[in-house]
Amino acid sequence: MYYEDAKFRKRCESDKERRRHFGHDRAVALARRIQHFQQAETLDEVRHLGGRCEELTGDRKGQLSVRIDANYRLIFEPEEWIADDQGSLDWTAITSVVLIEIVDYH
Repeated sequence: MYYEDAKFRKRCESDKERRRHFGHDRAVALARRIQHFQQAETLDEVRHLGGRCEELTGDRKGQLSVRIDANYRLIFEPEEWIADDQGSLDWTAITSVVLIEIVDYH
């Protein structure tokens, strides 16, 4: 797992920074999601941990998201896009992602 940039990494990895930028409840939920990415061997494992992990469309095509709370999503991309036999994302082959941002895109 990697981060888009050092600033976002600091916001996500530091408990103090998480709480300052996202509030207590969202910071706790974000820490749990990051832990899921760290512990999972493949993206498929993250997908089955809840949080509605899904591929995005439109101007976010190529990105995925997982819920942090009711409105906010953690946006990420596979470090390398690997397709299955049908040309769709092979969730079981993705072993590393890049965390990009936390956003309320609704």
